[in-house]
Amino acid sequence: MHPDAHMAVLCEENCTFWNIQFDILGWRDYIICMTRALAIDYGRRRIGVAFSDPGRIIVSHQETILINGYKDAVRKLVDYVRKSEIGEIVIGYPYKQDGSLGPLADEIDRLCAYLRKRFTKIPIELLDERYTSLLAIRYLHESGRKVGDDKGRVDSTAAAILLEEYITRKRGNE
Repeated sequence: MHPDAHMAVLCEENCTFWNIQFDILGWRDYIICMTRALAIDYGRRRIGVAFSDPGRIIVSHQETILINGYKDAVRKLVDYVRKSEIGEIVIGYPYKQDGSLGPLADEIDRLCAYLRKRFTKIPIELLDERYTSLLAIRYLHESGRKVGDDKGRVDSTAAAILLEEYITRKRGNE
């Protein structure tokens, strides 16, 4: 096998993707668990989430998590991170149009601090979420979907927009 050969393996047991590189003698040079990136659009009633494929190339899933307060949000997000093989988290940070912080900033700071303590090996970043909801509404309208009372669809689409921006930025910095 060529020294730069790569191989992706799906372990049936726990559905974990592994990226394995072999050297010229066939020995394992390194093994990296391929995990997903998660974007969170946090709100007091709903959390829009979107995560990438294991290679962190595209947004592969989005949904809305209904919550009943901060503690419920933390519990549900911790469960979500555990079950979804998350390796990076990006959280939308609420800046206002003038650049000042929005009303949820303190709550998101608390959430971010808690997740960093709970998942010490997962990098967590905050990303400006200005206009993501407006972009989500525009995208949904342009794709022929009616938003109406389905605010959850807007939240999950806003999370997908955050994740797409995050993935694109990371790809540009590599």
